[in-house]
Amino acid sequence: MNRRLLAFLLAFFSLFSCVIYMEIGDEVPEWTLKPSEDSDTHRAIRAQASAETIVEAQLAAFDDLKSALIEMMKLGRVEYWSDEGSKEFEILFSEILHTITSAESGDSGVELGAEEAWKSESSQIHYAVEIKWEREAFKEQAARLFELTGRTNPRIQNYVMRAQAAEDETYEAALLWAAVAGISKASENEDGYRIALEEAKRSLSSLEIELIEVPDKVFVGLRPTLPVIFSAKSNGRPVGNAEFVITFPNRARDGSIYSEKVRLLSDEEGLIRFRPLEITIAGSQELTIAPSAAPFLEFLGEERDSSIDKFETDLERTRAVAEYHAQVRIRSIPMGILIVETDLIGNVLDGTDAAEGLFDNLIADEFNVSIMELDPSEILLLSERVLLRDLKTDARFGDKYERIIHGKVSLESFEQVGDTYTVRVSGILVMSDVQKQVTLLRSEITKTSRGTASQQAISTAFKQAGRSFAEEIIELTP
Repeated sequence: MNRRLLAFLLAFFSLFSCVIYMEIGDEVPEWTLKPSEDSDTHRAIRAQASAETIVEAQLAAFDDLKSALIEMMKLGRVEYWSDEGSKEFEILFSEILHTITSAESGDSGVELGAEEAWKSESSQIHYAVEIKWEREAFKEQAARLFELTGRTNPRIQNYVMRAQAAEDETYEAALLWAAVAGISKASENEDGYRIALEEAKRSLSSLEIELIEVPDKVFVGLRPTLPVIFSAKSNGRPVGNAEFVITFPNRARDGSIYSEKVRLLSDEEGLIRFRPLEITIAGSQELTIAPSAAPFLEFLGEERDSSIDKFETDLERTRAVAEYHAQVRIRSIPMGILIVETDLIGNVLDGTDAAEGLFDNLIADEFNVSIMELDPSEILLLSERVLLRDLKTDARFGDKYERIIHGKVSLESFEQVGDTYTVRVSGILVMSDVQKQVTLLRSEITKTSRGTASQQAISTAFKQAGRSFAEEIIELTP
């Protein structure tokens, strides 16, 4: 017969054979109102329970007495005992129950201190029992059982004891319980495996994670200047060198948005600092943090099962959230305006109406833009590629502007009918990244203006061309 089954049957029949029928009083015994006290020669162990019948109350109290003995003897979790240790403990406990029912001291050094039953006003039956155990005999039995219960796998008992001792150190205790789960899984101890995973989660449930700081300004296309900072504490003390998982939105190459995860360690002060390499999404977004399951999964082997999947999901549940608003950086990027205006035969005009129209609209929409001080005739014949190259290497502009709005707008036609002048201008305007030497936006623009004064009509037409391109830029900017 299986030894664990034998131990269970032994305990089962012992409990029922030791249930006694006794007189039930109406008053609470005075001795039950005071805590049990050890003497110089004996350890005192008390148990108490209530139920609807005396039999149920006694069985519950005996079960409570068993738990108290296991705790006092420091035998650890029953699920991790060896078969031999389980059997020996049940034999000893049966002797203790016999001592209680017979009121005769046994060979183990245990004697009955007191026992009574009484009825409460709610008609519940209460039963209390206290045993006295000779100190030396108790110490010998505890040492013997400690060795026997851990004989099958002494490593597992060692980890269990260390995990229980490290209860105040939340993260360390959880890691030790994960080690217990891994050993239990390898030795096919299903109960021990399941309970150890639950203990690991329970240890981490008291982990305190708080948001400390979020950067004020975050721009799309850039790495944040300052990090998001979280703190991790356990019982008010920093939790250092612990791994956490941070989840944040990111954009894939095909434009789709997905949740990216990174795993980071807390520092000695329990702080977790995170800066995404680049913000790829505009608008409000959330960044979440949770304990990382990775360090714990290392103890559980390569083969996954439903228990591990649930453990990982439960562990990496969001504990704290940071919210920030990512601004489209185009408005804050230093941009220069360099537009050449030409007459009907291609001569450079002195006016800057197109540049001013563009400037006025962009400034009104809070763009960081200015008109460049450069003689238009110097750039009239330059190709776009050469222009961007020269501007990047020019000490006056290379460090001042990141983007340039450039191009040529020409007077295409000029007609007078009576007192009305009709002016038509057209051209190509471009927005380029000087640092990356690439074109970002290109547009062909044609505008017509009418007026009673020729110069006014010309100026208006050029300004409308600049404003038209400004509207295109603004429209593309969230």
